[in-house]
Amino acid sequence: MKIYEGLSDFPNTSNPVVTSGTFDGVHLGHQKILNRIREIARSIQGETVLITFWPHPRLILYPQEHNLRLLSTFEEKTKLLRQFGIDHLITIPFTHEFSQMSSKEFIEKVLVEKIKTKKLVIGYDHRFGKNREGSFDYLQAHSAEYGFDLEEISRQDVDDIGVSSTKIRKALEEGDVPTAVKYLGRPYELNGLVIKGQQIGRSIGFPTANIHIPNDYKLIPKDGVYAVEASVDGTLYKAMLNIGNRPTVDGSKKTVEAHLFDFQGDLYDKQITIHLRAYLREEHKFENLEALKHQLVLDQAKAKSLLLTQINMINKTVKDAKEAVADIPGNCTLMMGGFGLSGIPENCISALLERDINGLTIISNNAGVDDFGIGLLLQKRMVKKMISSYVGENSEFERQLLSGELEVNLIPQGTLAERVRAGGAGIPAFFTPAGVGTEVAEGKETREFDGKTYLMERWLKADFSIVKAWKGDTAGNLIFKGTARNFNPIMATAGNICIAEVEELVEAGELDPNQIHTPGIYVQRIFQGKNYEKRIEQRTVSK
Repeated sequence: MKIYEGLSDFPNTSNPVVTSGTFDGVHLGHQKILNRIREIARSIQGETVLITFWPHPRLILYPQEHNLRLLSTFEEKTKLLRQFGIDHLITIPFTHEFSQMSSKEFIEKVLVEKIKTKKLVIGYDHRFGKNREGSFDYLQAHSAEYGFDLEEISRQDVDDIGVSSTKIRKALEEGDVPTAVKYLGRPYELNGLVIKGQQIGRSIGFPTANIHIPNDYKLIPKDGVYAVEASVDGTLYKAMLNIGNRPTVDGSKKTVEAHLFDFQGDLYDKQITIHLRAYLREEHKFENLEALKHQLVLDQAKAKSLLLTQINMINKTVKDAKEAVADIPGNCTLMMGGFGLSGIPENCISALLERDINGLTIISNNAGVDDFGIGLLLQKRMVKKMISSYVGENSEFERQLLSGELEVNLIPQGTLAERVRAGGAGIPAFFTPAGVGTEVAEGKETREFDGKTYLMERWLKADFSIVKAWKGDTAGNLIFKGTARNFNPIMATAGNICIAEVEELVEAGELDPNQIHTPGIYVQRIFQGKNYEKRIEQRTVSK
């Protein structure tokens, strides 16, 4: 993602698909818009452009209001937008002078003259320009003369999500962590620098990292004790957090302090990121430090239990396959688990067939058969490219391959598995002897190790991975059975979003941890499937 401060350095881009707004928190409502502009950009070979404003307009327009608190700092917002694959982020300095720009001037000078917008996507009831005079109706009436297409995220779509930055702020101010997580689509985070404190916690066996949060406008949640996760130097630790004035030690100002479980070392002057997982209790004044220590022992036990068994108390279940795949756009990359016809996500494939999308790139061991599995997606012309290890018993796959209708990349089966595994492990490339001296090696780097030639293969990753497991729990932990253990577990780790359908769904904590093949951290959505056919490609019987 390229970032521009102002418009002066913004270059000519290919078919810009544009949206604008403050995007505070980058919550699920914002994410719907981001996913939509990415989908449109893919379909027209364009680039996504997001226009945002800093400082927040309310800080300039209503300086007397000192109670505005933001869900994300500029740095946090930038990181989130980068994760959503935005190509260009334009930050326009919001000044008194800029606030006087009319909606007409904004359209002509920014959207048309500078960015040369191909399509503009806005959220329901989005307004812009001086006194918020610009609206969808105005844009719709004048879009033809300005030369760009227009799309509004419908009121129904917005109401279905039911999310707003205001609701999230209210939830955090009330200690309602589950609601904040639900609307954000992720845990709320605090970022800061660890500074030296009074070291009282160390004296009672609970050393804490005192966190300085430099942005005055960052929202600090309700005072109290939280179960959290803390990221330091790339390592994630389970922890608990206290926000408040520390009344037991007569504290005079609000502090944010984290006790990291199982951490050894010095945290001073290190950057730390806190992910809120659950609210444990309000802050209390105890009779003495010994009473405080006793309560902290209880807090620690509760926090560990929540973090280990409830996995943030997030229920990752969705109603059915239709809901699970509802936001998969066209022209994206999918990984489909399974081996032959064993362990394929039958329900999700059926739900995809009902979607009006195409241009899919599918990474799968094979493409099913003519009337089952991925073969059905091929019949409906939803797939533009297959990355597989063999054609198999699929005449339509063969026909589209030979006719040139379908782009196909056939990869040795072992190499395919390892490229997927590398994608899930974050390994960009590796060397293998498979394919050396064959067409597979064309255009790829080779090296010699100990006198033997090896071929460099790059990782495979996907926008969505769709897998089928035998059992799963509401936290997303998965158990695979038999042949379905081929490709499903590794593909679950290599998608930006993993969707799992399972034959049996149980509550978090009911699965034997020793039997879990894929931890829930990799899975974003899970549902219990139904009516599985479980076909095989060729039935062989003995005489």
